[in-house]
Amino acid sequence: MKTIRSKLMIAMLSLAFGITIILSGVAFYYINISTQSVLKDTIQPLAEQSAKTLDTAIDSYKESFEDLASSSGFANAPTDENKFEILKENYSNDLENYSYAIYEPSGEMRASTGGSSADVISESDIKLAVNRRRTTLTDVVSHSNNIYFAVIYPVMSGDEVDFVAAVTINAELINNVVSEISFGSAGYAFVINDSGKVILHNDLQKAVNRFDPIDLAESDDTYADLASSITSAMSKTSGSESYEYDNTDYMMGFAKCSYFDGVIIVTSPLDGFMGSTSNALLNMIIICAALLVITVIISIIFARTISRPIISTTNRIRELAQGNLSDPVDVWFSKDEIGILSSSLEETIVSLRQYINLITVALTQISEGNLCYRMEGTFKGDFFKIKSTFNEILEGLSDTFSSINTSAEQVNSGAVQVSNSAQALSQGSTQQASAIEELSATLNDVSSQVKQNSKDAKNAYNIVTENTKAINS
Repeated sequence: MKTIRSKLMIAMLSLAFGITIILSGVAFYYINISTQSVLKDTIQPLAEQSAKTLDTAIDSYKESFEDLASSSGFANAPTDENKFEILKENYSNDLENYSYAIYEPSGEMRASTGGSSADVISESDIKLAVNRRRTTLTDVVSHSNNIYFAVIYPVMSGDEVDFVAAVTINAELINNVVSEISFGSAGYAFVINDSGKVILHNDLQKAVNRFDPIDLAESDDTYADLASSITSAMSKTSGSESYEYDNTDYMMGFAKCSYFDGVIIVTSPLDGFMGSTSNALLNMIIICAALLVITVIISIIFARTISRPIISTTNRIRELAQGNLSDPVDVWFSKDEIGILSSSLEETIVSLRQYINLITVALTQISEGNLCYRMEGTFKGDFFKIKSTFNEILEGLSDTFSSINTSAEQVNSGAVQVSNSAQALSQGSTQQASAIEELSATLNDVSSQVKQNSKDAKNAYNIVTENTKAINS
């Protein structure tokens, strides 16, 4: 049987454990939600800033080439070779990452330093720049296991385009800018074009191979959520999305770029930001464990403090049920229910002891024949009925015995009268017996006379009969 102490301890520990679990769960939930909210509020501005950083990097290539190609020294150089020398001297002499070309306004290449210009720049790109009459950038193009883009500037002579100068740049240079963008421990950035294909990525091969989640999602559900988020990003200027890829939850922020019709996407797995949440939860668990230990100690002390008077009072009530009214009660002088319980038990036992003593005295008086005794003393509540009923019983007994005494006297008087009447009746009976004897003798004489008369009548009858016969004959 579980004691009240063990029940109190179990209840307190269960409550503390339940509160700890609930608080930990709620804390983890809100920390997780808060982390995601902070992540969402942070990753979008980062994407917007990354888009500006990428635009600035591209602007530097564009504006430097534009300033040089628009200079009079470059435009008035006597030969194309002289023009290339000016470009290599003032722009870059790194022909591995830069290649130069001169085009006719019709789109025909006039001269080139070699490299990838012929493969990256198309005739339509030249015509587009000529028609716009301003600096134009081509799309990022994959070529020879690398990526490139070109800056095209139409050199004007009055209102007409004299020729077109172009520089083809290894896009890995701006891809490095994207690769340096990070978010958390595992976050990274990439750029997609207006069809959703990756054109810049920290993994260069994905850019070279034009990694296309939207196309892959048609045959592989693994990419479905990512493709949906990318599609959403393509339709907005900036924002954030969450998605699942390869059983991992991600958060991504995005913003449109000024070039390549691109959208830069900064993405990071949520697990990378849950470390702080896990640490906070671990610290909370440690604190909760410490609180549980403290709760155990407090509950033991508290349970003992509460259970001791209750156990003592319970044992005394059990003894009271066995008829023990003599042992004292451990009274706990407190103003709570335990103090009230113990003091009430003591008052009850004292009252019961008083009632029993008064009843004993009353019964002793009755056994000694004193029916005039009346029970006194203070009886509380329903016990007052004992006093009133007992006194009513004594009143009834007194009245009953008084009635019996009166009846006894009346019976005694009647018995004397009956005795006298019986004596008179005896004398009368004697006289009546003598008269009856005399009457009996007289009746005997009458009977003898009647018999004689009967005999005489019979004889007379016989004589009459004989006479009748004689007359008739």
